[in-house]
Amino acid sequence: VEILGISSVPEAGDTVNAVNDERFARQVAEKRLEKIRTESLKASTTHVSLEDLFNQIQQGKVKDLNIIVKADVQGSVGALCQSLVKLSNEEVKVNIIYSGVGTITESDILLASASNAIIIGFNVRPSSNIVSIAEKEKVDIKTFRIIYEAIDTVQSAMKGMLDPEYKEVVLGKLEIRATFKVPNIGTIG
Repeated sequence: VEILGISSVPEAGDTVNAVNDERFARQVAEKRLEKIRTESLKASTTHVSLEDLFNQIQQGKVKDLNIIVKADVQGSVGALCQSLVKLSNEEVKVNIIYSGVGTITESDILLASASNAIIIGFNVRPSSNIVSIAEKEKVDIKTFRIIYEAIDTVQSAMKGMLDPEYKEVVLGKLEIRATFKVPNIGTIG
């Protein structure tokens, strides 16, 4: 089966509805997006980062830690979500407000901004454009390659023992347009 017109990767087990009229399909999609948008706007506007999470817990500002999880495969999403929810304690409840497969997108940033959430990426890397949007919206994005590092980082932040932040700084991007073979040197790009 080939399905066209889907703007994002569907979740495993999602229901696909078939309609005869394209206009009706758009109306249904717009109503669903509006419902998600209004629910996300009800959240607080102060943004949480893992670095200042413990201070906000101590001041009583944070009772729920909203997290958006994005990973490369569905199995990783499920395992990471289950592990993060188990970190909930009497002071802070961990809420997974959205989880999905694929890279971090602009809609994830906007959802995190509206719902005061932290984005955790597992085996996915945001593009430089997405990182700049996240900085503008003051959304905290953390990427991990090992699932236990993600869990330990969130747990440490909840206990106020988070180590200093290590930040990857992208100096530039390179595109190889042609390669040349030079004797005694090798290939030059």
